[in-house]
Amino acid sequence: MSHVAADVSALTCWSEGKSGYDVITTLQTKQDSNGVVRFVSTLLPGQSQIIAIPGPVNAPARTLMSRIGDRIEITAPPRVSPE
Repeated sequence: MSHVAADVSALTCWSEGKSGYDVITTLQTKQDSNGVVRFVSTLLPGQSQIIAIPGPVNAPARTLMSRIGDRIEITAPPRVSPE
């Protein structure tokens, strides 16, 4: 599990499916244990999973992972200052 924002953590897993890499990303907030969101997608070579998480105004959306050929590349989360 990695932190993608000050109060949001993410867990991503994937497997090779019939149509591409099946990717499941689950996000959870610290404030609400029921605040869970799950994204399911199938990635072909060259495709990315982009999930927008609220942050600073005009900040770009974070790319959590990309499929490059036959491998998955995870984007390192930004440093989050402890609260």
